[in-house]
Amino acid sequence: MRPISLKIKGINSFCEEQTINFEKLTKDGVFGIVGDTGSGKSTVLDAMTIALYGNLSRDTNEFINKECDTAFVMLDFCVSEGENEIFYRAERAFKRTGSKECTAVTARLSKGKENPQIIADKTKEMNKAVEKIIGLSFGDFTRTVVLPQGKFSEFLNLRGAERRSMLERIFDLEKYGSLLAQKLKSEKAEVNGQLNSVNSKIEVYGDISEEIYIQKEKELKFSREELEKISEELASVKKKAEETENIFSIINKIKECESELKEIENGKKSIDDFAEKIGMDFPDREKLSEAVSSFKRAVEITEENEKTKLERKKIYDRLNNEKKLNETLESRKKDISVRKTKAAEEVERAVKIKELLANERREDIDELIKGGDRLKEKIEAVHAAKDNFNNSRKLYMEINAVTEQIEAENKKVQNLNDSLQNAESKRTRLNEEIEKAEKAGEYIRERNMAAILAEKLESGKKCPVCGSTEHPEIAKSIEKELMDSCEKELMVLKKKTEEADREINKIKSEISASAKLISVKNADRDLKIKETGGISLKELRDAYDKEVSEYTKEEKLSEERKKASEKERKYAEAEKNERLARATLDKVYEEEKKNDKEIFEIISQIKVSEKEVENIQSIYLKNIEEIKRLTGGMSPHGLLEEAEKVLELAKTYSRRKNLAEDNMKKYNDELSGRYTNESELIELRRILKETELRKDEKSNETAVREKELEQIKENIATVKELRKTQKEVQKKSDMLTELSKLTEGNRFVEYMAENQLEYIAEDASVRLKNISGGRYALELFDGEFIIRDDFCGGIRRKPSTLSGGETFLTSFSLALALSSRIQMKNSASLNFFFLDEGFGTLDKNTIDVVMKYLERLSGGGMSVGIITHVEEVKERLPVRLVVEAAVPGEHGSRVSIRG
Repeated sequence: MRPISLKIKGINSFCEEQTINFEKLTKDGVFGIVGDTGSGKSTVLDAMTIALYGNLSRDTNEFINKECDTAFVMLDFCVSEGENEIFYRAERAFKRTGSKECTAVTARLSKGKENPQIIADKTKEMNKAVEKIIGLSFGDFTRTVVLPQGKFSEFLNLRGAERRSMLERIFDLEKYGSLLAQKLKSEKAEVNGQLNSVNSKIEVYGDISEEIYIQKEKELKFSREELEKISEELASVKKKAEETENIFSIINKIKECESELKEIENGKKSIDDFAEKIGMDFPDREKLSEAVSSFKRAVEITEENEKTKLERKKIYDRLNNEKKLNETLESRKKDISVRKTKAAEEVERAVKIKELLANERREDIDELIKGGDRLKEKIEAVHAAKDNFNNSRKLYMEINAVTEQIEAENKKVQNLNDSLQNAESKRTRLNEEIEKAEKAGEYIRERNMAAILAEKLESGKKCPVCGSTEHPEIAKSIEKELMDSCEKELMVLKKKTEEADREINKIKSEISASAKLISVKNADRDLKIKETGGISLKELRDAYDKEVSEYTKEEKLSEERKKASEKERKYAEAEKNERLARATLDKVYEEEKKNDKEIFEIISQIKVSEKEVENIQSIYLKNIEEIKRLTGGMSPHGLLEEAEKVLELAKTYSRRKNLAEDNMKKYNDELSGRYTNESELIELRRILKETELRKDEKSNETAVREKELEQIKENIATVKELRKTQKEVQKKSDMLTELSKLTEGNRFVEYMAENQLEYIAEDASVRLKNISGGRYALELFDGEFIIRDDFCGGIRRKPSTLSGGETFLTSFSLALALSSRIQMKNSASLNFFFLDEGFGTLDKNTIDVVMKYLERLSGGGMSVGIITHVEEVKERLPVRLVVEAAVPGEHGSRVSIRG
């Protein structure tokens, strides 16, 4: 995680909105947050934790400035994901709800800079999202990235149990203690539940065994034998019943043939009755067919006559409509004649008015032309004056715009000169630091020259100093780490000097470009000033107003021209009225012509319709005469239907009679003297039904026994599986019981905490030796921290016996080690660190040692922020965020970046 920008408003001593640019602040690695006591230095860290987690490291929510009702924080930061950096923005706003209480009104986390995407817009959602992105909870963040006042030496002075509890929270060791025990308990309860379930299932099957299966198998065999006997009996009864059913069916068919012969004879009587009705002697198939054809023709003519009646009605209706239309056209003709007379009179009146106005119009034309020429000249003069004024005003506006651009560019050049001065000062300071570093390195190399020469000695060869070929005691490097530190510091300073040179060249290029642009803009402005001719806008405006006044006077003297114009308007109106009157007359003439044409056409159509009525009536009467001839005056449809039935009877009479007689002979032959009656058949059906019922019952009984036997077989297999599962689950339950014993009394957590503590102590000891120049080391004894002083024969001391400066160095080393260990479990890398206390207890030499160590940390890509009011520390800081204390009633805390 890398902070970019922080905005604060209404938090603690901050009232007005203040912005902190972390990119500028952290460019040299180590930076300071300085100011008087109570100025609001720690509030910068508070604002950062509020923006991310909505909370303070101090357990309070009284952070809104007393002179404000609302507070706002916004933190922009980047998180590395692979080779890319992802931009995030965290925003929170609060309002006061009581004298000491406040509530959140805005909580928003967005991703991306160009097209930001809202990730969370509620407090709880945002807190979870921030923990996931940064990889640290609020507590972990305050212990590793920000160490607020009162917490710096907490870890060092905690006792064994308290320290283990703290480690358990920091490294999430609860999962190996109470959480693991709870999980084992839950798992055991679940396994015991499974075991009880398996036992219950086994009990459900009772005393099932192979002996029961063999007994049920014997019962099934006996049932199958009984079923086979009943099946044979049923086949015999069914055969006899089928034979009796067949005889009874043939007897019924003979009876049907007898009924058929009686019906055929009745049909012969119907034929004779119909022949008598229509006067036909000796009816046969040919005569009946001719009668059917005649009746069909009569039906067709009747249907045609119905269509003729409909067509005749349509023609009558059309003829009536045509006569009504003719009457309407005649009435319209009279109305058109009246309107034609009236339109002719209007044309005549309009012509007379036009001729009268034409005579008056000619007298005024000459005077109108003369006045118009003078007025035209005045209008042109007014337009010219107006154009001249507008063009000059545009030039003056352009001159003002160019002047503003020149002033802005001059201001930019002034700012660039200030930046150039700062950059050159920085380069001078860096050159001085390089010179100091080179001298310090030369001094260290001289002190270690013997060790440097010793590295080049070879066994059996002469020493370049003493000439000896034996080297019993070779000099050893006593300050190799310090030499390496000086060389690294020198490389960093040279790199910063190169960056300062590039910055200076860039600023000079921008100054040169701005100077050229100012020169061009000045030339452009001078040219436009010449174009104005030295005439002011006021003079041009006065000339324009004078021309307008002259035009107004000329216009007032043209009253006669207005009268002439009025006559001209009336003449034009008279011409228009004449055109309208003639148009109306032409329209009436056209309407009269169209109406006469329609009258002629409708009279012709009436004559055609009357002829059609006469023809269709003649056809209708002829058809009625033909129907009477064919049917003798009877209904054609009824005769046709009856004739067709009689003809069908005549066609099938002989065939049906022969077929019925042949069937009777065939059925009698099949009987061959056999006979049965209905009561005998009913008895056989009863016996058959009883036998089938017995068979069904026995079949069902057999099926039940088969299913029962199969179920017993399946149950035996299921019980075997259940007993196998019972054994496996019991084994798992025993194993969980053993594991539960191992987690009793938090023994496993204590082991894990001690393991983490050993890593932290080892790392802190290395850091402490580096900071203290090899004097102090940190050890663990019976779970407690012990300080070893190697410059005093390795004497060991308790932390409570340390001085203020020694306590700072020790707790500082522990804090760095703890922070490093926590960050190892963090998903996102953290690139900054804040120190918020302790420098007031250090002497000048110790401060120098700590600052060099912090500078080495920053050289590795880590930004280190120091919150202090100690002057010796301030002097070592290349960049400082200066916090100006609030003035009650005037302003809140203010910030500025220096260096």
